[in-house]
Amino acid sequence: MVRIIDRSVNSVRIQTNPDRTKEAQESAPEAPTRRRMGVVERERQILDGAIQFFSVHGFNGQLRDLAKSIGVTHALLYHYFPTKQALVDRVYLEVFEGRWRAEWDALLDNPDTPVEDKLTAFYWEYVTITLSQEFVRILVFSGLTDHTITDRFFAMLRVRLFPRLIRETRR
Repeated sequence: MVRIIDRSVNSVRIQTNPDRTKEAQESAPEAPTRRRMGVVERERQILDGAIQFFSVHGFNGQLRDLAKSIGVTHALLYHYFPTKQALVDRVYLEVFEGRWRAEWDALLDNPDTPVEDKLTAFYWEYVTITLSQEFVRILVFSGLTDHTITDRFFAMLRVRLFPRLIRETRR
């Protein structure tokens, strides 16, 4: 189809391409309809797309390619995340810090639970919740490039987990 804009009345007429057969026109896939998303919904779409993108392409991937892969413009991506580092920081919060559960702090600090039960329960939940393909690949890609995420992740573990593990193993 050819879109013709009639500027005299600001309307759009659609004229079929005479070179295409009727069967080809009928079998052509329809273009996906775009819909307006709310701010939260659009940010979630970008964040989910960035997590997938960075887990496949690493942090050397271009934001233009990310924008194209999730179906948004490059400008819209920068509207929500003004820099690539801002997007990487948000991915870190979502994939790494966002998966840490407050219940784990209480579980590891509970003096009434035996050490073996405590550590078994913690690691069972921790592995189930955190070790996804995205988690591992993003951690590895960060370790291979700029260490931004790996440094922050291990700093979090040094504060939240390692002191508790040391305390429990000394009992």
